[in-house]
Amino acid sequence: MLVASRTAKASLPFVGWGVKFFDYDNDGWLDLMVVNGHVYPQLDKAGLEVGYRQPKLLYRNDRNGTFTEVSQEAGSALTVPAVSRGAAFGDIDNDGDVDIVLGTCGQRGVILRNDVGNRRHWLTLQLIGTRSNRDGFGAQVRTTVEGTASQVLTVTTSGSYQSASDRRLMVGLGDATVVRSLEVRWPSGTVQQLRDVKANQTLIVREPQR
Repeated sequence: MLVASRTAKASLPFVGWGVKFFDYDNDGWLDLMVVNGHVYPQLDKAGLEVGYRQPKLLYRNDRNGTFTEVSQEAGSALTVPAVSRGAAFGDIDNDGDVDIVLGTCGQRGVILRNDVGNRRHWLTLQLIGTRSNRDGFGAQVRTTVEGTASQVLTVTTSGSYQSASDRRLMVGLGDATVVRSLEVRWPSGTVQQLRDVKANQTLIVREPQR
């Protein structure tokens, strides 16, 4: 799988910790982030090519089942070696794209602010359950827009070592200004349908009580 997706070559020398699929450029296709750091500080004295501090890896979705590693293009903060551990994903500044908070070992935490994603359209969804749990954990949301594939996202904060990400769903829409169809499958079994949802907003979706 790693070889077929073209993610293996860049990642093999490193020890990965925080990892998550997310749409960093809001083009409607999920990309991949992996943060790395070895467990042995003594590695720096071993004379090997791989050290205790390691770079982060950002993979752009090529829309054909493969990914291209683009850390060098995404800013110096990604290429600076660190002893990274967990990674939490969310829109810290509420500007429509996904930022990342990194935990490290023996170093200060790091905030990676995304200044690229909101150049395209987006939709943020905050689900509130009534019959299901109030935070909507486990709900699945399918969004369909013109000009790109449908996306299915699940409400969860998990996905990375000792980290809890934003429970809101952040959907990249590319050039689309309207979500033609939005379907929510709640844990209770309720299926909720919304139509023609405008882009570039944070939408609160409440589960129907019946």
